[in-house]
Amino acid sequence: MQAGALVFGTTLATVSSAILPLLLVRLLGKADLAELMALVLVYDTVALVATGGLPQTLLYYLPKEPLPERRAIAVRIGWVLAGLGVVAALATLLIALTGDALPGVLGDGGGLSLWPLVVLAPSLVTELPARLVPNLLVAEQRAREASIIGVVRTILTTVATLVPVATGQSILAVAAWYSVSRVLFGLTLPLALRLCYRGVPRAASPVSVRQVLRFSLPLGMTDVVSLLNSQFDRWLILLSFPAVVFADYQAGAWQVPILSTIAYSVGAAYMPALVGAFAAREPERALEIWRRTITKVSLVVVPLTVGFMVGARELMSLLFTESYVGAAPVFQLYSLLTLGRVAAFGPVIVAAGRPRYVMQAALLSFMANVLLSIPLTWALGALGPALGTALAFIPTVLFYVWSIGRASGVAPRRVFPLRRYARVVALAALAALPAYGLKRYVGGAQGWGLLIAVLGTSLGFAVLGSLTRTIERSDWRYLADWLKLKFAR
Repeated sequence: MQAGALVFGTTLATVSSAILPLLLVRLLGKADLAELMALVLVYDTVALVATGGLPQTLLYYLPKEPLPERRAIAVRIGWVLAGLGVVAALATLLIALTGDALPGVLGDGGGLSLWPLVVLAPSLVTELPARLVPNLLVAEQRAREASIIGVVRTILTTVATLVPVATGQSILAVAAWYSVSRVLFGLTLPLALRLCYRGVPRAASPVSVRQVLRFSLPLGMTDVVSLLNSQFDRWLILLSFPAVVFADYQAGAWQVPILSTIAYSVGAAYMPALVGAFAAREPERALEIWRRTITKVSLVVVPLTVGFMVGARELMSLLFTESYVGAAPVFQLYSLLTLGRVAAFGPVIVAAGRPRYVMQAALLSFMANVLLSIPLTWALGALGPALGTALAFIPTVLFYVWSIGRASGVAPRRVFPLRRYARVVALAALAALPAYGLKRYVGGAQGWGLLIAVLGTSLGFAVLGSLTRTIERSDWRYLADWLKLKFAR
């Protein structure tokens, strides 16, 4: 039920976040939209680089300590992040003052200004400590509160962006509204500490700053490299093509709400169980928990993703208007990544106490992405970075599986439930064939075409999955309980 609550909250927050670009494309021209997205790209990059792996350390240290010591650890890491927030703010201010030449530097692009980062920079001081909140609440078995705070944060960000845009204010004003919303979100850390540790006596932290940084450094490097890897294609487009191409690419890189985040939410929710199993020297039990989550997550993610791939053109046209329909191939390539995001590999390795393997996997993925995306950009233009990103995922997964096997002492061939996952993919692909044919036959409005593609694939998969017992009765019961919000009671 902790996982269900977290997924539910993440679902609502992701839906709210995903709606925002759909509204912005109708309120802004491509050039203004590209500038706004460029500001967010720079801000998020600096923020995650400065945050490092500090939030994840809570999930490792807290389950092992008594309540007073857990409070002390959380407070200490919060202060460390506040200091890093000052550094991040200064770095963002420097980019704002010197970075206008950055867009288009590798090609014929340009036309974007990064000056509005001046008003965004100060909010990093309060936002970085608040990034502890989700992991802190999950570690203290308060997934419901984590879900609520996540939803509120997303809604606040959406309103702070949409209101100034809808009222015709400048991009600088939008940045100011966004900055205020980040400052307000910083108040959630004191709130979370009060929720978790009200009346708990103060104690000295059993973990020093040096220990925290020593453990978080590999995770932090992993986050930095993973961020650069996930955003490398966008940076490549921003540095190489005009603003309108960047806007098109951003539309294609839009991911269907929920689907790309379910595995990570489930992985975070099960992290304490994984840590406990490895601490008890029961790696087989830990991997069985992990494999079971992969199987269940794939039953939802795979058929829905395949359905949206079938209706990609209709989706882009319906959500982003006809002027963005050319982004459909980028969306389909990104959907290949979503098909593979049924497993959270990092939590297993971290729970086993081998975070350096996560960093090595991230480095491998980033190197593969760079080596593939740059030549593919020269050969294919704006489609190249998306294809390179999708292809780079393959060696990354192989290395993750090998790393988990080595960290747990289990043979790599037994780590990932490949046969069960492949069956789900095969059934989804089979279900997509009649859905695609019916979509082509019916034609007509984009909405009907998208509905046929997604609903047809999902229903076909439900029938085939039930007949082959890939979907079990317990899965249907869990779905019914989740829809009834039983985890929230």
